Amino acid sequence: MKSLSTLTKLVVFLIALVAALIYVLILRTENQVYIDYSILLTKFLLYVTAILALVVWIKDIFSSKKSLIYTLVSLGVFLLIVLIAYLSASNEPYKLGDKVFSASVSKWADTGLYTFYILFGFAVLLLVVSSLFGGINFGSGAKKAYVTEEASYEDEDYADEGDE
Repeated sequence: MKSLSTLTKLVVFLIALVAALIYVLILRTENQVYIDYSILLTKFLLYVTAILALVVWIKDIFSSKKSLIYTLVSLGVFLLIVLIAYLSASNEPYKLGDKVFSASVSKWADTGLYTFYILFGFAVLLLVVSSLFGGINFGSGAKKAYVTEEASYEDEDYADEGDE
């Protein structure tokens, strides 16, 4: 594992060195070619990061049955919200300036907006509920931190406090 960490640090250092070199060249010459190189480097890093994030995410999903079930349930809830937004959306074409947008574009634009509104509403609702009830207990593995003036410590399993 140490060799992977060393390799990662080396790759990050080399990428930073190339980016710094391109930046200095842009500042000194203001040549469009160097700007194009920096854009290509940025796109490359974006794609590599996205691919690595997907690989790690997929690996984590299939690492346990519980993780897979939570992911599938979350995906199902999200798709249900998108379906509700799609069914609520208007499919009337509209005109914006000289441009006329088709019924399909209008339907999907409204779907995106309604999905955002629903998810934002749930987020605000969860924030309010969380602040009113002091947090949400997500099972027996959760820990509760106690902070006092003298010391702070963690209770190993506060979910069983009511069982005493």
